[in-house]
Amino acid sequence: MSNYTYYLEYVYYVDGVKYKSSLGGMEKFYCEDGNLGCIGAYFEVKYATEDPSISEINLG
Repeated sequence: MSNYTYYLEYVYYVDGVKYKSSLGGMEKFYCEDGNLGCIGAYFEVKYATEDPSISEINLG
């Protein structure tokens, strides 16, 4: 069994427009508060100003 079975989906807003993105093939991870997968946590998302649908999430 592989440790890379987690899938992360995130939502972010730019000028009132909602965008969704995702990451796959991740290892299991916990937030600083011990929450598995950091469900409901807030993270910094960087996006391309020319095309906000192109993004990168910083998980810390």
